[in-house]
Amino acid sequence: MAAGRNPDRPAGAVFHSDRGSQYTAKKTKQLVEKLGFQKSMSRPGTPSDNQPIESFWHTLEVSRVIVQYIELYYNSERLHSGINYAVPNVFFSLFSVHFS
Repeated sequence: MAAGRNPDRPAGAVFHSDRGSQYTAKKTKQLVEKLGFQKSMSRPGTPSDNQPIESFWHTLEVSRVIVQYIELYYNSERLHSGINYAVPNVFFSLFSVHFS
């Protein structure tokens, strides 16, 4: 997936992983090298090596949940008292058609 999503990645791009069996397997090592990645692994017994990327993924997941809440509930279903208890997406679509 990393290679497919980033076809124009720089030479020697780093593929970092923990020491899970799927990442230490010979086939994975060969594929990573064939695709031109530089292999990087956390040190044995030091899960904190992965902390920065794990923190990033957590932040991304929390952000996604917030966006889903806003888009799928707050603006699409929740009635808002400031616009006569209408749903914002419906209200603003009517508003924009009326003044177009």
